[in-house]
Amino acid sequence: MTKKRRLLKTRLLSGYLLFALWLSSAFKVLVIILMAWSLLVVSYFGFSSEIAITPDTKEIEKKYSDEGIMFSLFFTMHLAVLITLWIYRIYKNLRTQGISTKYSPKWATFSFFILGVNFFVPYRVMQEIWVKTQHIGLAKEKVDYIPRSSTLVVVWGVTWVLYVIILTAACVPPMFGIKYQFGFGALFIIPVMINNIFILSTTLDITLLAFITQIRRFEKKAMQRIKALEAQQQDQA
Repeated sequence: MTKKRRLLKTRLLSGYLLFALWLSSAFKVLVIILMAWSLLVVSYFGFSSEIAITPDTKEIEKKYSDEGIMFSLFFTMHLAVLITLWIYRIYKNLRTQGISTKYSPKWATFSFFILGVNFFVPYRVMQEIWVKTQHIGLAKEKVDYIPRSSTLVVVWGVTWVLYVIILTAACVPPMFGIKYQFGFGALFIIPVMINNIFILSTTLDITLLAFITQIRRFEKKAMQRIKALEAQQQDQA
C-alpha cells in the first residue's frame, strides 16, 4: 500500500472516530447536566418530599436510567473498538511512512487492555503518536524542533491513570470473589465511584476529541507534503 493511500485511510478513520466522540461527549455531558439538575431538585424538595419522590417519578427514573446505561455501554464498546483500530492504523501508517516507533502496532494497541501495563504505556503511546505524526509532514532538519509532549497529552494521561485506577478498584476484586464490606458506607461510596468513572470517561472523550482533531491537522500537513514530493518527482521524471 502506498504512503498516500495509507495516510488517506487513516484520515478517514480519524474523521469517523471524531464523529463518534462528538456524539459520545455530547450525550455524557447531557447526562452530567441532568444528574446535577436532579441533585438540585432533590436538595430543594428533600428526600421525603412527595413532589421529589413518587411512584411515577421512580418508574420514570428507572426507565431512563436503564436506557441511559444501555446507550452508554453501546457507545463505550463502539468507541473502544474504534480507538483500538485507530491506534493500530496510526502505527501502521507511521511504519509505512518510514518513521521508526518504539512500540509495534500490536503492542501499542493491546497495552490498553493489559492490567498493570495500562497504567503507563498508553500515555507513552499517545505521546509517541503526537510526536511521530508530526514527522510525516516535516523535513528531516525540522524534526528536532518538535516538542516531545504537550499539555493535552499530559491531561489525557493523568485522566487515563485515574480512570484505570478507579475502574480497576471497582471491577477487578469482584471478578476474583472479593467482596467489599462497606456497610452503610456503600450508600455513599458506590455512587461516588460510579459518578467518578462516568465523569472521568467524559473527560477522556473530550480530551481525546481535541487530541485527534490536532492529529488530523498533522495528517493534513503530511498529505500536502506527500503530494508536493510526488509532484516534484514527476517533474524530475
